[in-house]
Amino acid sequence: MKKIMIVAVIVVLSCSQYGHAQDINFGAKGGLNLANLNGAMDNRGNMVNFHVGVMTEFVFRRGLFGIQPELLYSRQGANSGSVYITSLDYISAPIMFKFFILEKLSLDIGPQTSFLIYDKHEHSEKPNFKKETGANPIDFGLNIGIGYNLDRYLFAHIRYNLGINTVYGDFKNSVVQFSLGYKL
Repeated sequence: MKKIMIVAVIVVLSCSQYGHAQDINFGAKGGLNLANLNGAMDNRGNMVNFHVGVMTEFVFRRGLFGIQPELLYSRQGANSGSVYITSLDYISAPIMFKFFILEKLSLDIGPQTSFLIYDKHEHSEKPNFKKETGANPIDFGLNIGIGYNLDRYLFAHIRYNLGINTVYGDFKNSVVQFSLGYKL
């Protein structure tokens, strides 16, 4: 809970720091995660899951540049066929730097810090086998993607999150996110 409060304070403070933005938008977003854990010795498959959260968009310089801090609940992990399932749920705080290529299209890049809130490793052939993975409680990542404003209120994002540090063992998060959102 303390970690969630720290992230919330950071998001609120970032809102006050960008008071000179030409346009400020608040909104909610959610969508599909195609998550995986990449490691040197194991070939794991994608896990289809979801993310949901809130965002604030600050647009500067006549609409050429923006900053978008977000606070998301993101379900991630991987599976190994139908035998092993690794579930990792995070509270994620990406800060995206947006470069508007066209009026409605942006290239987005930025860091992400995620706090682990759920950690389970399951084995389908052993129904009573459920244990924690011992995953790192904090995950750092780098996001890159594109955003498109469908109209004044609706937007879509496609984003790739590359884990920088290991989650457990030699595994790192690798997540493709497809998002739809609504600006207030």
